Amino acid sequence: MNVIIRSNKLTSDELVNLLDKLSEHFNYLIVSNWQDIHFVKFDPKHGTIPVSSSGRAFGKNAELRWRRDEDNEIFICRWISDCGTYPEIENWCLLKTEELSTLEPSEKTGYLLWGELLRIDNEDFWYQARIPKKLKYPTNLANKWENKDDKTPLVLYVLEYKHDGRTVFERFIEFGRYGEEI
Repeated sequence: MNVIIRSNKLTSDELVNLLDKLSEHFNYLIVSNWQDIHFVKFDPKHGTIPVSSSGRAFGKNAELRWRRDEDNEIFICRWISDCGTYPEIENWCLLKTEELSTLEPSEKTGYLLWGELLRIDNEDFWYQARIPKKLKYPTNLANKWENKDDKTPLVLYVLEYKHDGRTVFERFIEFGRYGEEI
């Protein structure tokens, strides 16, 4: 597998433009700030990205990560892809490919997500007492819960890239319900 990692620093407007340019690679978006964490279906036509201090847009073959710098002025961004090709992104630093060629991706691994589904005023969200905020996950998954007694947890699937058996980094690829194939 040919892993590519590129990095750059972007303004908020540049980040929005980049997400639009790379939109075909993404299925989901995670954004967080001090009061909210939103996991949503990625839709570049939906409008602006919620204000965030950090986030990830990801799909089966690529992920874009960002976080605000220490001065809260720009975003430090990483583009991670293993689809064999990558879009032309001007002025981005490319991590040396010989270092990446030693990485072995794991099989898809699932991590259970926090919270219990609650519905208030037709709004779905997940609540976990240890996390003092509403957690939003893709609502299309909540709508699959036709049986209200079904409490099957949600899962975030990742690929872990390893060197000599140790995880070096991970890349998000998909959401799903525990026990279901994606």
